[in-house]
Amino acid sequence: MSLWDPVLIYDSVFALFMMIVMGYFLWKHHPKQISVFVGYRTSYSTKSIDTWNFAHEYCGRLLWKTGWILELIAFIINLHVYGSLDDSVLFIRKVLPFIQLGVFIIVIILTEVSLRKNFNKDGEKR
Repeated sequence: MSLWDPVLIYDSVFALFMMIVMGYFLWKHHPKQISVFVGYRTSYSTKSIDTWNFAHEYCGRLLWKTGWILELIAFIINLHVYGSLDDSVLFIRKVLPFIQLGVFIIVIILTEVSLRKNFNKDGEKR
């Protein structure tokens, strides 16, 4: 096992699990009733069953799509720099997880913005 094996596994696991798998389950298999324990739970998404379903489908679909894009980007970067240990490669290795996390946060922000565009403050469809 080389130094690069855990790095490759981490990049793939984050994009694969956090984005693709979680996105798929939020999108296709989210809880049908509002839950305090499971699902995309924000004050806006739990206002009504309509906001609950919308938030899960929107966020899940976006996570699933961006997860595949991040998986491809991580694979290409890792393929390009595999085995190299110079400073620029180590910098890329440190930055990539923050980029992935940043995209994850942006998806949540976009979901909240979309909820507010499509529903009023009481959770009723505009």
